[in-house]
Amino acid sequence: MIQFYKANAKVTGTACSFSVNPKDKSVYASLIKQKSWDANSKTGRFDTENKCITKLSVMELGAIINAIETKSDWSAYHGTQTRATKMNFSPYSQGDNHGYNFRVTADSKEDSENKATFSMGFRYGEAEALKQYFVFAMHSIFQNSLDEAQANAGNKKSNYNKPVQKQTQEEKVDEDVVW
Repeated sequence: MIQFYKANAKVTGTACSFSVNPKDKSVYASLIKQKSWDANSKTGRFDTENKCITKLSVMELGAIINAIETKSDWSAYHGTQTRATKMNFSPYSQGDNHGYNFRVTADSKEDSENKATFSMGFRYGEAEALKQYFVFAMHSIFQNSLDEAQANAGNKKSNYNKPVQKQTQEEKVDEDVVW
């Protein structure tokens, strides 16, 4: 897992984490809005009730890596029967701040006023760390897929020892039909 915390005195910050799930072949992005600011300790608290979790596929990870490497935009749309999620990862430049912005907007399809937008900025160094985490996540997913394939291949080998049954004439004809 990789985590980023961006609290500020204006209470507009976001916490963001990415975690790989190799068995699910995806990375989950979790964004949480800032709830409060403690001026004495200069720390923020985050509202765990006000969060958004979205799932990124291997292809989406690759596209975000490409966006980082080429300083270009990436966007995606995920829709369910009840929710529409729009994601965007793009370069930004504001004064001396340069990097990327990851924005997720979740809309309820049942209630048009039920809409939440989460935004997290990544400076170049943070974007590089995120890119490396995505590369690591993809390797984990691919390794898990390979391990599963090898385990399944081992199980299939045991089927080779079973006696071969003779096919009927109809089965032989059906095998020759190409669709």
